[in-house]
Amino acid sequence: MIVATLPAIAIGALCVLGVNLYAAAMIVLRAVRYRTPLYRPMLLNIVLSIVPIVLAVAGFVVVLVAQASFFGDPRFGWIGPTSFALAAAMFLAFFPNSAYLITELNFSHRKEGTACRCGSTSS
Repeated sequence: MIVATLPAIAIGALCVLGVNLYAAAMIVLRAVRYRTPLYRPMLLNIVLSIVPIVLAVAGFVVVLVAQASFFGDPRFGWIGPTSFALAAAMFLAFFPNSAYLITELNFSHRKEGTACRCGSTSS
C-alpha cells in the first residue's frame, strides 16, 4: 500500500514549482539589473527540472488507479508494480537535470581565463 497522501504530494509539487519560479525570476532580473543578455538555456533547464515532479505525480496517480481498479483480482496483480516501475524509470531519466541546475548558472556565465574572486580580500 502506498503511504504518501495526496496533500503531501501536492505540497511537495507546489514547493518545487515555487522554487523554480523564483529561480526563473532571478535569471530574468539578473539580465535586467546587470544589463546582460538573458540566458535562455537556463530557462529551458528550469522547465526541464519540473518534468520529474510532473512524472512523479502522474506516476503516483497511475499506480493508485491501477491498484484500485484491479484490487483483489490476482490476474491483474502485475499492473500496479509494472506501472510503478515505468513511472520510476521515467522519473529517473529526467531527474539528473534537476541537480544540474545548481551548478549551471554559476559556471555558464564565466568568461574564459577569469576566476571567481568570491570572498577574496586582495585588491
